[in-house]
Amino acid sequence: MFSHSIKRNTPVRTLISDYLNKNSGKVWKSRNELCSRFDYLDRKEQKRILEIFLNSNKVDRNWAYTKVMSFGDDSFIMPIVSLWDKYQEDNCAKLIREYFPVVNKDEYKSSIRRNTAVRRLINNYTDKQSGKVIDSRNEIRARFNYLDWKVQKQILMIFLNSNKADRNWAYKKLRRYGDETFIPLIESLWEKYHEDNCIKVVIALCPDEFLMKHQEELGKGRNYFFLCMRLCYRKDFIINEKRLSRSDRLMVMRYLGEIDDYEFYSVIENMSYHERCYDADGWYRDWEKNKVAEKPQPIINDEEPEEILHRALENETVRQLFSKLDMELCDPPI
Repeated sequence: MFSHSIKRNTPVRTLISDYLNKNSGKVWKSRNELCSRFDYLDRKEQKRILEIFLNSNKVDRNWAYTKVMSFGDDSFIMPIVSLWDKYQEDNCAKLIREYFPVVNKDEYKSSIRRNTAVRRLINNYTDKQSGKVIDSRNEIRARFNYLDWKVQKQILMIFLNSNKADRNWAYKKLRRYGDETFIPLIESLWEKYHEDNCIKVVIALCPDEFLMKHQEELGKGRNYFFLCMRLCYRKDFIINEKRLSRSDRLMVMRYLGEIDDYEFYSVIENMSYHERCYDADGWYRDWEKNKVAEKPQPIINDEEPEEILHRALENETVRQLFSKLDMELCDPPI
């Protein structure tokens, strides 16, 4: 089957629990995820995390000091002052000097950043009379990757039932965050709109029977390769090799086990050598004219398989090819 890896963010309350439980074995991992998602969380969650980190070790306190500068409020004044009395840390002194009652209270409050609760953003987005549809949509998109899985799922469902621009954004996210619960909706959207951005989601999520039924529509252009990667194991799916590039055919053959890794990398490296030595018309390149330091050397066929594999993986053309394929098979960061 075509591999489709689903990313589900752990709920923040679980991360906090794992961080506080020093025997959980997940303290460091939970701490890093809380830090990376912090700027995009609801105000209450941010405040809870800051309170916990300020009562933790020196590294986490220093991280919390920097965040209090942007996200703190006057409820942090006394805890910060007590921490200064206890530890006299430089970052704490800077926080007290620059962001606490030294400045005008109204000016200080206006500098505080508070994230709107996600449920309120969703309500403002779905209420077309709220006057905040565009702003709410933009903030939802910016914070999406850092939200809990249940919230992400709710947002995707809403966006898929919205306008074309928001559907296209949701399609891209579904390639990483989608699961089988989206299949009925995706099938109906494809049959209704036949949108290009929906094709890879259909190929990744929908069952074989649906893909076989719509293979002519889904297999246009580059998408035929992805359809082959999904259905090539079926005996009733006939692969048209003329529609695949040479590298794509090799990928399918490798996926089916018709060639092993050694054969695959050997052919790919020979292809990359040919591309470097010859132009599009088949003429040997003038290396002196192009001021290339030295001509590429042909592959020595008596090398050990391990040497060819190692050298192929170091080859820039090979890396670019697999980087491109990985980005197409999986969802790139958006």
